[in-house]
Amino acid sequence: MGFRQYSRASQFYSDRVLCYCGQPAQILKSRTERNDSRIFFACERYKAGAKCNYFCWEDEYDPQARPRNAWTDSQTDIRNKLKEIGDLLEETKRAAEREVVHRDIIQKITKQSNTKSIAITVLLVVVVLQALVILWLTF
Repeated sequence: MGFRQYSRASQFYSDRVLCYCGQPAQILKSRTERNDSRIFFACERYKAGAKCNYFCWEDEYDPQARPRNAWTDSQTDIRNKLKEIGDLLEETKRAAEREVVHRDIIQKITKQSNTKSIAITVLLVVVVLQALVILWLTF
């Protein structure tokens, strides 16, 4: 199969067409008998053999259709998971802040409760002592 790079289309499409690798696709011109001078997009590593198999004829290119494969799907999944992790971290942070507030409230209630317990104990001691004094005086 023969092909050569095509520069006029390159200026128009520049970085708009991406291959499955997420890189700008190379714009080439076919030199085969069947598709002579037909322009197509391919992975920039098309000649090297280490390509992602992206191929699209220029006249069939749909700018709304983005190439999908495991790599692009994985990137989307990773972005979604990172957002989910960020949301969970925020939720955890808010929960930790609420825990601190709740701990402070519990400590205040415990202090007040201890203070009330001490006051009640002192009051009971005073009442008992008064009762003992009254009993002692009556005998």
